[in-house]
Amino acid sequence: MRQAEVRHAFVVGRARVREILGRYVGQPGETLDVVARVDARPVLAGAPPWFDFSFSRCEGIHVCAIGVSRRIGVDVQPIADDRLASGSVADAVLSPAEVAWLATPAGAAPSARARVLTQKEAFMKAVGGGLTLPAAGFTVPAATGHDAGPVDIAAETASAARGYTVRLFTPGPGIVGAVAAEGTWRLTLLHYPA
Repeated sequence: MRQAEVRHAFVVGRARVREILGRYVGQPGETLDVVARVDARPVLAGAPPWFDFSFSRCEGIHVCAIGVSRRIGVDVQPIADDRLASGSVADAVLSPAEVAWLATPAGAAPSARARVLTQKEAFMKAVGGGLTLPAAGFTVPAATGHDAGPVDIAAETASAARGYTVRLFTPGPGIVGAVAAEGTWRLTLLHYPA
């Protein structure tokens, strides 16, 4: 994509996310004020206490996750992303179980590393705190070959990070997405034209 097309896709996508958020809180999207809380998670100023959201974008796809009375995080990544390659900085965030699984034949699949790292990012967004949660201190279901399941938290990791489930989804060709949220929940995907 040319720079002008990328910019246009970003502006249109961000406007669509604001429109969707506005529908949930009963305000026009253009009037929403998105601010960062102390725990580094975005919040809508004046939103009801039951409302939580997360958003992510890549390659022209914008994804918005809405949590009703639960914390939520979402991430999308291209499967073919050099930043996720073995030996990259991404290795520092892998748990020992994830490293071991990625060394197996199933873990060697082109999408395996992207699936693991996308689930980890969604979980970290849901829990909040930025990078204060030790990423190597938890293992996501993709590292055991599963698309969905509970996050396995190491004993020394904060108890506030326990009780989350993460699920993979496919937002577009060559892209992997993941949603993480507290408790038991179901995933509903809605597609809005840009």
